[in-house]
Amino acid sequence: MEDAGFLAECLKHLPGRIETAAEIYSKYRKPRATKIQLFSRQQRIRNHLPDGPEQQERDAVLKNPDQQTKSHVWTWDSTDGGPAQDWVTGLHGYDAEHEAVKALRLEGLLSNGMNCTSSANLPGYDPGNLVRLSMRLGSPIIVVTVNFRLGAFGFMASEDLKADNREAGYRGVGNYALYDQYTALKWVKKYIAGFGGDPEQITAIGQSSGASDLHILMMSDLLRSESLLYQAVIISGNAVMTSRELEHQQRIYDKFLERLQIPLTLPPVDRLARLRAVKQQDLTSAYGCLGSPLPNWQATVDGVVLKTLPTCDGMSSQTYAPSIKRIMVGDCEQEGILWGERIRQKHWTTAKIFELLRTYFDPDDVSDILRQYDIAGGDSDQDLTTRLIKFCGEVEFKQPLYELAVNWKNGEAFYYHMRFINHFEGRFKGSAHHGVDLLFFFQTYNHILSGEYEAAAEETGKHFIEFISGGSPWDSFNKAGICLSYGPERVAVMKQDEAHFWHRQKAVGCNNWHDKCTLVSRDLRVEVVYKQ
Repeated sequence: MEDAGFLAECLKHLPGRIETAAEIYSKYRKPRATKIQLFSRQQRIRNHLPDGPEQQERDAVLKNPDQQTKSHVWTWDSTDGGPAQDWVTGLHGYDAEHEAVKALRLEGLLSNGMNCTSSANLPGYDPGNLVRLSMRLGSPIIVVTVNFRLGAFGFMASEDLKADNREAGYRGVGNYALYDQYTALKWVKKYIAGFGGDPEQITAIGQSSGASDLHILMMSDLLRSESLLYQAVIISGNAVMTSRELEHQQRIYDKFLERLQIPLTLPPVDRLARLRAVKQQDLTSAYGCLGSPLPNWQATVDGVVLKTLPTCDGMSSQTYAPSIKRIMVGDCEQEGILWGERIRQKHWTTAKIFELLRTYFDPDDVSDILRQYDIAGGDSDQDLTTRLIKFCGEVEFKQPLYELAVNWKNGEAFYYHMRFINHFEGRFKGSAHHGVDLLFFFQTYNHILSGEYEAAAEETGKHFIEFISGGSPWDSFNKAGICLSYGPERVAVMKQDEAHFWHRQKAVGCNNWHDKCTLVSRDLRVEVVYKQ
């Protein structure tokens, strides 16, 4: 971080940044073998994105700047550690002689991130093409990519750690990754002018659990006291989904210690000493005891970063950092498909679902909920699984985003709904799954998309760039009731009352069902150690 800051200061005094960009890039970039792991077939299926261009192809942009209209991309990697200690800051920019609005992309956790894996350095998320598109549009942007601590290193919380932190003079516990992100925002605010940027025009973008983290930071006092952000883009994630009380985190901690054969009967100091002696590889291998990393690494209500547990029902009165004036939120048609296999393995029946709902709702409400989601006694296992996937996706992903957008009070809120499907080979081919919008946003795969999809991808990129630049890509959701639908056949404006799923959202919201429905969804998808 200090080296990057020093470099920023040096760049301010260079008379010809165009000539020095390639040299800077060559000096600081790492070989492809250490920076980007080529995906095996299994990894491709898991991440549902093909690998990106070879390093030589990306380097060619720097060696032949005239071919790119003087649009330069430079990146440096300041970490040698694994994902748990990833502190990479990459700057992707343009000819600094131009005046530009700047965008901070706060994403480290993309597609399959889950606050546990992934990296902003994956080739599918290279923002170079997006930056070049912004240049062609005359609205050049800078994109800063941020990685941060993941898994246990970024989110583990317990009474042991809380007491240990207090001894060190810190009152909170867990949320270390959120502090990393906050520190990155401060870094950009302080140094982006060294790259020709405007520190008052910073847009943070988060996707999936990165979006959840960003939403939490927007609520936090960390951002209320400093004007670090002007805008935010929250894609397929929210604070409700990945926030838990300390009691929940304690159960995860205890389960983790048991897996690592650290006796719970030891004194707290000894338990921590044993835990800190565990090798990083052994620690991350123990994640399996939690059943799945989704979403078992979550933010903690610690009274410092997060003072109260975010709820969907409380979204109407939720306040945010006053400097954040505008937001864009988005979701995908089939978000819940992430949990499809776990729901399927549970072998739910209509009778079992009815009994589960009865633990949270009155009989009349149970019947209404079943009717809203077309769940009936004669459903086949496949039909039932499909409907439960829809239920979980709408309750956990879409409803909180809907409530965030419709209740946003700081300014305009824009909403999009991604319905284009993924045509690439993989587990989720043919579906508008969680993360499919990234295929369009980053412009990374335009050259292998079909004609209509390539055009849709460029239109998506233009919309994001227009928002980042302070414009209105379409009418706002909170003021005009307008959403943009990407697909299934074309990009089109859609009114709130034209979308069938919003009728269910309104029914859930009007009856104050949402927070109970969230608990039902966690039971349906079997969130490990959620209950005692």
